[in-house]
Amino acid sequence: MVDGPQRRRSVPRMDRTRATRPALASLALLLVGCGANDTGGTVGDGAAPPLRPGATTAPAGATILAADLTGTEEVPGPGAVDGAGIARLVLAPDGKVCAELATTQVDEATAAHVHTGSKGVAGPVVITLTTPKEGRASGCVSADPAVVAKVAADPATAYVNVHTAAQPAGAVRGQLTKA
Repeated sequence: MVDGPQRRRSVPRMDRTRATRPALASLALLLVGCGANDTGGTVGDGAAPPLRPGATTAPAGATILAADLTGTEEVPGPGAVDGAGIARLVLAPDGKVCAELATTQVDEATAAHVHTGSKGVAGPVVITLTTPKEGRASGCVSADPAVVAKVAADPATAYVNVHTAAQPAGAVRGQLTKA
């Protein structure tokens, strides 16, 4: 039993106001099969995201990116008004892209992509990611190494979005940043 109020550690790379929403409190990402390390902080409920044994380092030369996804960031909107999520990507120089996605308050996904485009700008799909099922996806895909290198070099000019039948242009979106 804990005496007094429980302290929560800060949530890395995520806006605290969104992280404390009950819908997001249950989201905890782990980079399964991608080989990326996510040992920092906790997510909402205080439980540290678990890692699969052996998945503690990124491949040599890999870039790790993250995005906080919201419906309000979707262009052209509207996205899912209360929709939110998180994405973590590991981009390897050989073109292998491994991603973990989690969404909440979003209908069943029909697709997930990396697009090129600065904040507020809709751009073309450059990498097709594993489509989330029941709000979660984990998987690796092969992409053009030149495209992967461009996204890794300038992640602010790329974003992740998740599409649904109700929002075919995108339900949630987030600009990529280095993790």
